[in-house]
Amino acid sequence: MQPDHLGDYELLNPIGEGGMGIVWRAFDSKLRREVALKLLRPGVLGDQPTSAALSREARALAAVEHPAIVPIYELRLDEHRPYMIMRLMTGGTLTDRLRSGRLSVEQATRVVTRVAGALDALHARGMTHTDVKPSNILFDQESSAYLSDFGIARFASATQSYPPAAAAGVAEYMSPERIKGGKADPSWDIYGLAMVCFQALAGRPAFEGDDWEAVMYQQLNVIVPSLSDFSPEAGARVSAVLSRALAKDPSERFPTASSFAAALEAAADTPSHADPLPSPLIREHDPAVTKGRTAELSEFIRVTWAILGLGWLVTWAYSFAQSWQSGLETWAIGAGSGLAAVLISGVYVLVSYLFDQDWNFRTYTYLGTTLSLIYYPLWYYLVVR
Repeated sequence: MQPDHLGDYELLNPIGEGGMGIVWRAFDSKLRREVALKLLRPGVLGDQPTSAALSREARALAAVEHPAIVPIYELRLDEHRPYMIMRLMTGGTLTDRLRSGRLSVEQATRVVTRVAGALDALHARGMTHTDVKPSNILFDQESSAYLSDFGIARFASATQSYPPAAAAGVAEYMSPERIKGGKADPSWDIYGLAMVCFQALAGRPAFEGDDWEAVMYQQLNVIVPSLSDFSPEAGARVSAVLSRALAKDPSERFPTASSFAAALEAAADTPSHADPLPSPLIREHDPAVTKGRTAELSEFIRVTWAILGLGWLVTWAYSFAQSWQSGLETWAIGAGSGLAAVLISGVYVLVSYLFDQDWNFRTYTYLGTTLSLIYYPLWYYLVVR
């Protein structure tokens, strides 16, 4: 049974739960404010249960100052059960927001940029988060992203290596080298952040399975799918950036989290000084992508456009052949329709190029259909008839 109070804090209601503890909305009776209280589960700290060890870690984490790190106010040990007091974030988690749909490239880039800065600040102090995932990215009332739970991850890994396949339950965001076990490394966090970005843009994790072992197998042995397979509108450049950030070999990834974020910004053409994220963060008219549906539609549209383009070429050649045999008046009509076919073919090439870069999928489809409906009846009426 959970206590009603811990020290000076009244526990109001649970607002989150994870493998390492439960987060409560709590009331600070001394300062008369609401805070978040993370009550750690027994045994989380392994062989570091003393308040002296916790104090040393708390001082180290307090030295990591960054505007995208959730502030830790206090760390206590009550009846051999540690808990930490943090700023209460009222905007929910990234997990909450992804339930409503995926993010746009611009929105995902803003989140990645803020979190990447927090990770680099942590790495510069010789620490590693080791648990970057959507539920550890929180938002304030203005929809600014914050990195949370880095303190717990640091306490859990301060003096020992991770065994292979540790921390089951977050397999979707675990790098291959972390699954194999060893000393914590910043490359773990960069991979985890890239996996979070992939999920935010695709509407699903890069790897899915019936259990965490199946997902871990894919992390170790299967190349991460291209983002374009699930979100063509994100663009080929964004997909290429994520493919590099999710390379199996850590040496092939970006050297820092911020360099990954900078490459993502450049690919998305999103300025880092742009206006803050709107609230809510989710696009209102962008439904989540069903598995494989977008990729199938994309292939269908490309084939359709290829057929239409061939049809335009054939009708152009036919109109000039007819004109050559039928005299000047018909030649003029045929030349005019042929010129129209050339223009429409040019639009076809231009639209294809734009689509590959970041063209709206529905607009692309509607344009192709509309051009076909306009041109073919006109050509038939003026030339064939």
